[in-house]
Amino acid sequence: MRTLILAGMILFSTLGFSAASESKASLAHESEAGVILASGNSETQTYSVKQVTSYDWSENSTKLTGSYLLGKTSGTETAKKWDLGLRYERAFSSHLSAFSSYQVDSLPFAGTQLRHTVDLGAKYSLLKSQEHELGSELGYRLTKESFTTDNGLTPNGYLTSHMSRFYIEWNAKWSEAVSSKLWSEYLQSYTNTRDYRFNLEPSLSVLLNKVFSIKLAYLVNFRNVPAVAGKKTIDTLYTTSLVAKF
Repeated sequence: MRTLILAGMILFSTLGFSAASESKASLAHESEAGVILASGNSETQTYSVKQVTSYDWSENSTKLTGSYLLGKTSGTETAKKWDLGLRYERAFSSHLSAFSSYQVDSLPFAGTQLRHTVDLGAKYSLLKSQEHELGSELGYRLTKESFTTDNGLTPNGYLTSHMSRFYIEWNAKWSEAVSSKLWSEYLQSYTNTRDYRFNLEPSLSVLLNKVFSIKLAYLVNFRNVPAVAGKKTIDTLYTTSLVAKF
C-alpha cells in the first residue's frame, strides 16, 4: 500500500508539472515527514509521511492527498493508518465554491479494514485577510466500509452509510515565521442516528526558511458507534514533523 500511495503521488506530480508548463497554472506541493526511534529498555519506531499536491487553473482546483503512519514496539505493529484521496473544486465567486472528493483509507487498529468515502458539498469563505482566514463547508458524505472482524452488520462485506457533513477551518498568521490552523468536522449518519462523529485538529507551524518548517499537530477522532464492538470511541494522534513546501 505504501508503494501504491507513493506511485500515485509521483504520477500526479509528473502530470501536474507538465500541465503547469503549458498553461502557466499554479502547482504546489507540501510534504511532511516524522520519525520517532527509541532503543534500550524500550524498542519503538514510529514513522509518518504526508503529501499534499494541489493544482489550480482558472476557477478550478484539484488536490491529491496521501498519508501513511506505522508504529512498532519490539517488532510488533502497534499503530497503522493510511489514506489516499483526490478532490476537485469549482469556484463561483471569491466566497463560494462547490466540491467533490473521493478517498480510500484504512485504520485497522480502530476496526476499519478499508473505507471508501465520497463527498459532495459547498464551501463558503467567511473571512479572508492577510492575518486570518475562516471558511466552512456543508455537504453530503457516502461511505462504504469493511471491518477487521465480523460484527454482524456487513452481510455483503461492506457497511454503507449516508451522512451529513459540517466542516469549519481557521488559519491564522501570527508573524512572518509563526502560523496556526484549527479545523473541526461533524458527521451525522442518516442510516443510524446513533452514529455521529467529530474530528478536530489544532496545529502550529514555525518557519525555518522559505521551504522548511516545523509543525506540531494534535488530531482527535471521535466515533460514537465504534467500527468494531469493544473499540474505544476516541483516537488521538500527536505529531511533530518537518514540512517542505514548494
